[in-house]
Amino acid sequence: MNHFIAGKRKPVCPGGAGKNSYRMIACVIILTGLYARPLFSDPISITDATKSIPLGKHLELHEDPDAIESIASLCNPGNDARWVKSKAENPALGFTKSAYWARFALKNEERHDLEVYIEQNYILINDMKLFEPDKEGFRITEIGNRKPFYDRPVIYRTLVVPLKIRAGTQETYYLRYLTEGAMNIRPVIWQREAFREKIYNEDIVLWMFYGIMLIMALYNLFLFFSIRDVTYLYLSLHIVVMSLLMMNLHGISFQYLWPNQVWWAVISYPVFMGLTGFAIFQFVRYFLRTMDQDRPLMKYADRSFKILALAGLVMSVLTLVTGNYRIGNLVISAFVVVFAVVGVSIALVLLFTPGPWVRRIKFFVAAFGLYIIGTLMYALKTFTILPDVFLTAYSMQIGTVFEVAILSFALADTIHVMKNDLADLNVHLEDKIRDRTDELRASNEKLKEMDKVKSNFFTNLSHEIKTPLTLISNYMDQYIRIHGSSDEIKVVRRGIDKLLADMVNFFDVLKFERGADLYDHTQVSRLSDILRQKTELFASMVYGKEITISSDIERDLFAKADPLAIERIINNLIENAIRYNRKGGQIHVALKSDDDEISFLVKDTGIGIDRVQLGNIFEPYFQVTHNKRNIQGIGMGLSIVKSIVESLRGTIRVDSEPGTGTTFTVVLEKYRPIEGDVIHSEMLAVRPADTVPHFRELPDVPPVTGARSSVLVVEDNRDLLALMRTRLGERYRVTAALNGREALEKLAGMPPPDVIISDIMMDEMDGYGFIEKITELPGYRDIPFVFVTAKSGSDDRIDGLNRGAIDYIFKPFVMEELISKIDSILRYQDLKKAAFDRDKFMSLGMLLGGISHEIFNPLSGITGPLDNLKRLIDETDLGANERVLRYFRNIHESAEKIEGIVNNIRILYSNKTLEKEPIDVGETARIVVAEHRERNGGRIRFDTDIENAVSIMGNRDAFRQILDNLVANAMESISGTGSISIAAERMDGAARIRVADTGCGIPHEHRDRIFDAFYTTKDVGRGVGLGLNIVKNLAVKMDWDLTVDSEPGKGTVFTIVAKE
Repeated sequence: MNHFIAGKRKPVCPGGAGKNSYRMIACVIILTGLYARPLFSDPISITDATKSIPLGKHLELHEDPDAIESIASLCNPGNDARWVKSKAENPALGFTKSAYWARFALKNEERHDLEVYIEQNYILINDMKLFEPDKEGFRITEIGNRKPFYDRPVIYRTLVVPLKIRAGTQETYYLRYLTEGAMNIRPVIWQREAFREKIYNEDIVLWMFYGIMLIMALYNLFLFFSIRDVTYLYLSLHIVVMSLLMMNLHGISFQYLWPNQVWWAVISYPVFMGLTGFAIFQFVRYFLRTMDQDRPLMKYADRSFKILALAGLVMSVLTLVTGNYRIGNLVISAFVVVFAVVGVSIALVLLFTPGPWVRRIKFFVAAFGLYIIGTLMYALKTFTILPDVFLTAYSMQIGTVFEVAILSFALADTIHVMKNDLADLNVHLEDKIRDRTDELRASNEKLKEMDKVKSNFFTNLSHEIKTPLTLISNYMDQYIRIHGSSDEIKVVRRGIDKLLADMVNFFDVLKFERGADLYDHTQVSRLSDILRQKTELFASMVYGKEITISSDIERDLFAKADPLAIERIINNLIENAIRYNRKGGQIHVALKSDDDEISFLVKDTGIGIDRVQLGNIFEPYFQVTHNKRNIQGIGMGLSIVKSIVESLRGTIRVDSEPGTGTTFTVVLEKYRPIEGDVIHSEMLAVRPADTVPHFRELPDVPPVTGARSSVLVVEDNRDLLALMRTRLGERYRVTAALNGREALEKLAGMPPPDVIISDIMMDEMDGYGFIEKITELPGYRDIPFVFVTAKSGSDDRIDGLNRGAIDYIFKPFVMEELISKIDSILRYQDLKKAAFDRDKFMSLGMLLGGISHEIFNPLSGITGPLDNLKRLIDETDLGANERVLRYFRNIHESAEKIEGIVNNIRILYSNKTLEKEPIDVGETARIVVAEHRERNGGRIRFDTDIENAVSIMGNRDAFRQILDNLVANAMESISGTGSISIAAERMDGAARIRVADTGCGIPHEHRDRIFDAFYTTKDVGRGVGLGLNIVKNLAVKMDWDLTVDSEPGKGTVFTIVAKE
């Protein structure tokens, strides 16, 4: 290989060359001493026969920790003790920031000059300097991978410096090493011809190696584009990155790929190391298909491989971004160890774990086993444990080639296995098809038999159901003729008509599916007359119900069709137009013809159908999602219409726009009657079902004063909702809503109900969505929620209970069952609340009682001396001073207010059971009213409405305190004039005492806290929030129920229920 010597060989004097004569003398003395005294007792002899000499064990080494020492200090004989003899063939000093110096002596045994090379065959050295003695001092040759490649004195991939040894001389040479990576000192003396021969041999092997790697990369890349399996792509990436890494280690990439990119030449080594880890672990994931396995071990392996691949990629990117070779090299080197240990460990575990991956993992272990063996052989050769022969010198390349070849073969083996499976499938395909055909034939026969059984069953079922329905319908008509109709009878009539129509449609769909002929289409129908009569009948049905029907019917149009079939088509299409119309909607019916066809059109201004659903509306049992408004059927009518039209060899088309309306167009063959035809033109006596939607909104039950519990009922069937509202309204305050969204809107303007009853299957927001919204609202999470639904499966019940419902009632149900459930829930809620209130108010009463005791003692020490002081002042001239008297009145009133608060608290202190006796409610009420009537100055009217001899068992003083506090609270709520009434009655075995006012009422947000101690909405100084707390506490002590009903701006009613 040609080379040239170029520059950076500087003659220097150890101390530097200057004008000062003393410095020159010192330089001469040092050099004289250096040359006069040999530094080595055993210099390396160089002759013409010398081929190559590794210098490792001939070196003396010196560490320069700060990298600041100069050749002047190191070549001083006084510093010889600082040098250490090398014992290693290839000194490896690890990662270090220190500079290292190496010195060695060469002796030319020939009588002529010898030209040799010094090669540093570990190329990852940033800076290497050769100090070569000459007549003027030292000549310096600088080399390293921190300098552009073509600045090297010898253009070769490794670090090579030419050296000329003068004839018959012995010289001492110095090498200085500095690098950011691992410090490996591997200088070798080469005779020039031997070095050229070495280059030739190495180039052949290396280029063969890179040629094989290139072929394998292209081969797998080609397979990737052919098969589209990403495994081949990752293997190709692994081969390419591994080749670039090897080229970096050999110095080929710096020589041929980026000779002038010094920065990249330095950091590319750790970058390629990280990318190699990324590529190989991604390859392993896809090769073993760990991401597709369900076993925990494979999931763990996939996670581990993914983490290792990501770590390698991250390390490469960080090294590239930071540009710090030293840190990148350290981190990558550490991760290489982790990669190897973890990857091989997982592979070995998988190797001995039965599964479909075992065959592939064998290939993987074999491939990387050979690669690791090759790498170990190269390392052992480097440390002279193994001899330097061809096998050890190129063991890393050989191991890499075997690794790539085995992995490529493994992927090819996968294709081979797939090919064998396909061949086996082709061989046995005919047998499998024959077996499957026999199975299908047997299954088909079985299905035919089952269909026959099913047909017989439904035929019998049809008879058994239609007969009682016919009786019910006819007797209902007879009842109406005799006794007249009512709203309730109309609801029952609609239910019977719907049930009968759905039953007929259901059985007819089954007949059409079996291919049965339901109609006799050999008959001739006058379509114009039948359509005109049916349109007039439907128009009379919707008259006065906010829907209008218009028509444009061409006369004397005939079709060869069963008149029953024609009527079925007309009924279904016009009923749909009515059912899905809107308030104030219109329906237009038209019949036109051309030469050979008749077009029947029904157009409405209803809610329309979404385009996505148009393709399915003729499928049996398909239901269009829309705002139900109690009109959704079971999805059979249009399917029957389509089947009838197709049996007439006609077509049906639908055009619809959501929010605008829908148009159905039926096209039939036009028929021209001939002599002898029997023409059917009279309307058949089939009464259409009442399908007119109810547009009137359902009003809520008027508010009921008193202590009745409130129930929210959510149901999309208006008839059932009206029934539930009426029956439940006899016992509770009922709010009704047609779906979850409407219920939420109503809840926003009302107090929380005591119980929520809801259907599940509703439009806009179903029951599941409604309960989810309820549980998210503050204060509504604990409201008992009951589902009432036709979904009767156990899974549906479990689902509803898991969502937060406390009970599940199936339709059909008896109203008494629902009322019983609600009463049971309310009783449980009352018991739970009473127990909670009892514990809360008892604990609070004891706490406040203790506080009142501590306040009452010093208060007594204030009021007593204050009275004595007032008497003393009255005996002086100050007794007539109005300002002094006002001060005393303020002090006395404040003391009385504190005493009143203390007395109220002391009432709560007692933990003893209050003694009970019969109490005359009327007498106590009159006393309390009389006391407060005197105080209000006539601005408030007091009324009492108490039944004679209403008495309760309780503590007389406690009951008086309760009434006194309730009346006082009522008076404070009335800002101007108003009235307060006390009423008492006996009902359901309990006395009910109500204190009502016409005051400002209690806002909804304050209602749950009015009985809390010290909670008040009054201005500072007007109360401390104990009055109602005392009322509640005393009621709990006497086992009385206390409830409040209030409407802001209208007044408040407190109700006490004292049970016997």
